Amino acid sequence: MTAWFRVGTLEEILARVPPAPPRRARRGVSAWLRHSEPGDKLSARWEHQASGWEVRHCGHPTANWPYYATTPEGRVVVASNGRGWRTLKDAQAAVEELAAGR
Repeated sequence: MTAWFRVGTLEEILARVPPAPPRRARRGVSAWLRHSEPGDKLSARWEHQASGWEVRHCGHPTANWPYYATTPEGRVVVASNGRGWRTLKDAQAAVEELAAGR
């Protein structure tokens, strides 16, 4: 029977655990640079490095549509529903399409 636990010192156990891939590779958002502190969701600000567009959180802790975009010139862009986007992933995907001219 295989044991569900590992025996050894912490250093020995950690030496056998493969390293995690870099964070950007796991998330798949390498085109984006975060300008806010991790964990500070209410003032989150992400920059699309290729175009200069930004995705920001509105700052309201219970907002249903908290993410909006800004152009490099500073104009605010919202979703076609007149609100922001529900998720960061959706907002970033929309900015990538807008920046590409689609």
